[in-house]
Amino acid sequence: FDLTQPTGSLAAAFVGSLNVKFLVISFTSDWLYPSYHSKQLVSALTAANVDVTYLDVRSSWGHDAFLLEVETMTNLLGSFLDRLVREEQVAAPAGYAPRALPAPIIGAQPNRTRLADSLA
Repeated sequence: FDLTQPTGSLAAAFVGSLNVKFLVISFTSDWLYPSYHSKQLVSALTAANVDVTYLDVRSSWGHDAFLLEVETMTNLLGSFLDRLVREEQVAAPAGYAPRALPAPIIGAQPNRTRLADSLA
């Protein structure tokens, strides 16, 4: 699968995605999908002026980190979804309680990109 096939570039593949908010998570020890692949994706999303949150999580679990870092993934995804609920002012389902955790999104960057170099 090649995202660049129909448009010629990765950034052009996301031009119609202005109403989508992306979360890209990579793990520092992932050898199958190294962080630099995710950073290329984030650069393309940024070039297309798309809202993207990028987190590079420090882990020693390699490619399986996304399966084994359950608490980390739960906190990151939960915080991202909580942010979307707040920003979009979506009516939360009955019984919904936002997380009391601080958002793991560190250092808002220009052009609607949020970056975190690494999280312990």
